[in-house]
Amino acid sequence: YLYLLCSELKDRDKGGFRVNKILCLKTVPELQLDVIYALPGEIYTSFCVTPDYIFATNYSNERIEKLALPVSD
Repeated sequence: YLYLLCSELKDRDKGGFRVNKILCLKTVPELQLDVIYALPGEIYTSFCVTPDYIFATNYSNERIEKLALPVSD
């Protein structure tokens, strides 16, 4: 699997910039979206995925959050 932290801009006038979704892509036999994990905060800077958890650094409160899988969107 390949995991990517995804940013999006929903409503520019209302501060709608978010970096809080992790895209999980299957790489075999071809690249394909498997699941989207939605994180509870607004902006994350880095993450690590284990078989049971996502550890993600929340930019707003400067904390590493431990989130049980699945937290799919």
